[in-house]
Amino acid sequence: MVFLGPSLPRDDAAAILDADWRPPARRGDIHRAARDGARVVVLIDGEFHGSPSVWPREIVDAMADGVAVHGASSMGALRAAELHTLGMVGHGRIFEWYRDGAIEADDEVALTYGPAELGWPALSEPLVNLRATLAAAFTGAALTGAADPDDLPSRTEADAALAHAIALPFAERSMDAVARAVGSPRLARWLTARRIDQKRLDAEEALRTVAAASLAPPPPKIRRAPDPCSPWARRRLAAELGIDRPDGLELETVARRHGVTGAELPELRRRLSRRFFEDRARAEGAADLGAWIADAGIRRSGLAGDALADWLVAAGPAHFGYAGWCEAAALDELLRGERP
Repeated sequence: MVFLGPSLPRDDAAAILDADWRPPARRGDIHRAARDGARVVVLIDGEFHGSPSVWPREIVDAMADGVAVHGASSMGALRAAELHTLGMVGHGRIFEWYRDGAIEADDEVALTYGPAELGWPALSEPLVNLRATLAAAFTGAALTGAADPDDLPSRTEADAALAHAIALPFAERSMDAVARAVGSPRLARWLTARRIDQKRLDAEEALRTVAAASLAPPPPKIRRAPDPCSPWARRRLAAELGIDRPDGLELETVARRHGVTGAELPELRRRLSRRFFEDRARAEGAADLGAWIADAGIRRSGLAGDALADWLVAAGPAHFGYAGWCEAAALDELLRGERP
């Protein structure tokens, strides 16, 4: 399973690796990938701003469940640099820069891009591409005469270009904008004619390596018994149940859409809450909600049996860390099945 967006066109990627292609990853997607049976996950692109980003904890969980997780180019390079000591496999130059501390900021790989229908076309230039393009002027072929000396920017010009790009908001970065700011014709020629798409190169490297199956086998599967009340366990539960909806709506908006009155809403919320916990109990093989509550170690002073279950339902999933719009998504699903 590969999470890919603007770093590499889908058709070019598919020519390298036969995979289950997914859009840029959002929070919960790696948990869902592991739940759905993925044995190898390649994280290349991920959401940075419009939706919550992939959580490092979900990658650790996936690896603990025996999934081999690889990262490169963009969000994948960031997470691999953070988690390579725990088993995530990083690929490419950008990963190495992050791992070794040469770069640190998240916006080094950030860019704006168009919609999926158009293939996520890049609308700005990632800073890592500018770094790679400028570095090429002072290494390898450029220094041995393969490049025209008149096209080589000076180090002063390169430093000025990089400083200007760093100061720009990531959405405004482009080779043209940087060249205009520095005002050097030879810098402009270099950035135009010698542009290096480092994110693409790293994505291709990761896919080729995975396709060649030249990596060590994934670690043995480790089963854990996490604390059901810990924050990361609650987040994983939300992702696996599919209620962590990035396109969720406000509860009242959903209610109005289906003609629900304010007087009906409290009872509907209790029904949603009970269904949520009963679904979880069934998913974990419990005989009923009471048995699941006991197994999960949920307690409330002075309450037991049905009274404890009623308290749990009244408190609702939000009490245990779930956002209100998750409830809105569940309400929308419920009412779609009950009302014309």
